[in-house]
Amino acid sequence: MRSGFAEREEAIEKKFQHDNEIQFKVIARRNRLFGYWAGEQLNLEGTELEGYAAKIVNHTIRNPTEHSLIEKVFDHFQEKGVSFTKHQIGKQLLYFHNDAQKEIKSGISI
Repeated sequence: MRSGFAEREEAIEKKFQHDNEIQFKVIARRNRLFGYWAGEQLNLEGTELEGYAAKIVNHTIRNPTEHSLIEKVFDHFQEKGVSFTKHQIGKQLLYFHNDAQKEIKSGISI
């Protein structure tokens, strides 16, 4: 027979695992939305836009910090003459993070 402590420990572990899964989905969704936004600012369309968004998502797998993501997009914007500050780009990333949280909680997939 399992003790109350063991059951509670298992419940906490399951919640932790669930919370991590949700956070992963939120960040993946955020990065995809952010990648599409950034690509649109660069006047990309169609498969180029999709490829750019995928590139942003893949970048965060190798470099998982928000700072790294903002720097990468800022550099692309600078190369193409798109006028956004790092602060403005960071605000967009936060906007997409909040949007992604709402979408994932409402059942929208990545």
